[in-house]
Amino acid sequence: KGSKLAYIRVFSFSAGAAAQIENATADLVEKGATGAVIDLRDNPGGLLSEAVDVASVFIDEGIVVRTDGLHEEAHEYLVTGSATQPELPLVVLVNGGSASAAEIVAGALVDHHRAVLVGQRTFGKASVQRVAPLLGGGALKFTTAKYLTPAGADITNLGIEPSVVAADDPTTRPDEGLLIARRTLVETLRAV
Repeated sequence: KGSKLAYIRVFSFSAGAAAQIENATADLVEKGATGAVIDLRDNPGGLLSEAVDVASVFIDEGIVVRTDGLHEEAHEYLVTGSATQPELPLVVLVNGGSASAAEIVAGALVDHHRAVLVGQRTFGKASVQRVAPLLGGGALKFTTAKYLTPAGADITNLGIEPSVVAADDPTTRPDEGLLIARRTLVETLRAV
């Protein structure tokens, strides 16, 4: 009882998201937070570089994500090596709207044993896409590879299954998913 917990809601991984998350986390830890819930529900993703940088806040070494494609060389994206919160206990809250870069972050934190995943199975969008401009102002978006978690799991159309299932009914208050995420974080802190 009496633990201060941080709550960080991430709506997308647009430019600057990692810096905002890192600064917000540092501020909340400075104010006494001993653990954090990172809420990635309904986060459709965003920039791969931001996902790598967000994971790098909490993971001090290793792979964030791998890419593998038929006509593209396999690649490993590593953490930056400048983790500012490598020990902070984490719970990541996800649902079927958590996709792409949100799944990359969730998968990395889980595979590196940095977070407990709570919520509902994620979307399963693990495609690396490119955009090619066309004459006349149009563009063609095409898939060139797929993302794999650090442990090598292909989540395409499968998503990531949380270890603690928590369904939220958006028509009711309180937020059941968040309550279960908070309870899971408190249990994690007691075990430390």
